[in-house]
Amino acid sequence: MYHNALSTVVNPIFWKKLPPDIQKIILNDVCPEVEKRANGRIQELEASMIQFAEQKIGQKEILVPPEVFFPMLDWVVKNIWEKRIKDYPAGLPLWEEGAKVVGYGFKDGKFSGVKDAWEGFYIQTYGGKLKK
Repeated sequence: MYHNALSTVVNPIFWKKLPPDIQKIILNDVCPEVEKRANGRIQELEASMIQFAEQKIGQKEILVPPEVFFPMLDWVVKNIWEKRIKDYPAGLPLWEEGAKVVGYGFKDGKFSGVKDAWEGFYIQTYGGKLKK
């Protein structure tokens, strides 16, 4: 039900017709609750996938070095995220709000500040410092 409701809400034509007070309620009350539930499910699924990979396949988690990770991230932003926005414009409001939440800039279908946001996450998660 959440998926169907959110799919309707992110339709740009529908979204623009909603009164600003309703948009505000959705952004401030509904979206955080949905995000919290989704994160819980994602973390549980991710943990089970990691456990399976380690116990059944013998795969170990490795840290991709920053000189590999950040060029890959740049490529993904340009070639997957921004392409998906062009291919599926109905999801634009969701991308815009998502960018705000995580601290990215987003204008005219282009992201900015993704690397800066991920640098903080990378250091927080894996420790250490990045060479500038």
